Amino acid sequence: MTSIRSMFGKLKSQYPTFNVTFDPELRLKLIQIPASQRNEKSESDREKFVPAYSDGDDISGHIDVLLPDNVTRFEYDDLSVYLIGQIVCDQLGDDRIFLSQKLTLKTQGTLTKDEAFDFKFNAPVLSFCSFYGSLFKCRYLIRVVLARPKLFQSSIKHDTEFMSLNEQELPAPKPVSMSVGVDECLHIKFEYKN
Repeated sequence: MTSIRSMFGKLKSQYPTFNVTFDPELRLKLIQIPASQRNEKSESDREKFVPAYSDGDDISGHIDVLLPDNVTRFEYDDLSVYLIGQIVCDQLGDDRIFLSQKLTLKTQGTLTKDEAFDFKFNAPVLSFCSFYGSLFKCRYLIRVVLARPKLFQSSIKHDTEFMSLNEQELPAPKPVSMSVGVDECLHIKFEYKN
């Protein structure tokens, strides 16, 4: 059993890894997500901070493609980045993608060293606010996909979450008035301002 695990570990270490960072000047702020509400399985229970954007904000950043030390060249067909909006219901085993935009960063090439790429999604429609509940989640993510050239080789994917916060203005306060009276004798009028 340990030999199978070590074999898969060696195979996994031969693939590039990705590091996605968002441009700090375009985001609203950083939001804290507890480890219990994230999809990723990590050893640490530390909390993670993700950037927050509003509907219509440009979403841009950088992708670092990092080659392992033991790999000198890696061929690929396509390097793309996706902006995805997804509603996940874990209890039903169902998810729906309601937003998907694609940018192709580079087509058919060979990685011989670490490379960096920039991406920018212009004014995407982030119609729903991000939500992490016990029954379902509404989440947004940037997915990097490195498609490989051979028929039986699967694509390499990496997801990085961000949040959508659509702040709404409160309606203008209206004064509330109430009149209390007994027949024609006594009348009291109350007015409250919100």
